Amino acid sequence: FLQWFVNEQIEEEKTFETILQKFDLIGRDKLALNEIDKYLGTLSSTNTEQ
Repeated sequence: FLQWFVNEQIEEEKTFETILQKFDLIGRDKLALNEIDKYLGTLSSTNTEQ
């Protein structure tokens, strides 16, 4: 169980780092913020299906 938990945490850290990098790239561009909102919406629906 512990190994599974550690692997999940590592995966979540990678996902969060990717999201932060995307926000750094897009800055305050409203169109890009809309696109990242759509992207994040697909992530949350993908994670709830697992």
